[in-house]
Amino acid sequence: MKSKKFIEYQIVKTVDALTRDRLYSSYGQEVERELMARNQEQFGFRVIDSPRVPDRKFKPRRDLGVMLAAVLSFFAGCVYFVVHGKAGKSEYQTTVVNAGG
Repeated sequence: MKSKKFIEYQIVKTVDALTRDRLYSSYGQEVERELMARNQEQFGFRVIDSPRVPDRKFKPRRDLGVMLAAVLSFFAGCVYFVVHGKAGKSEYQTTVVNAGG
């Protein structure tokens, strides 16, 4: 918007016809750019490199993830059953001793 006003000011100020013609051309480009910016949502972005298929296949290492999850689950289950098993046995033994005695 500022550049349009500046160009308008320069057009009024300039006497040379060739310079005035170039300024009108620049003014037209600014108006066109402004209209494009209003119509396009992502006007400020510019594509630097076009998308392309990678040279070698890249994917997540699912096999490693599955193995890691299985090992961690196994150890977590062992810890749970060891802790839960000890607590369950002590309660059971206390109940049996009190009931029998």
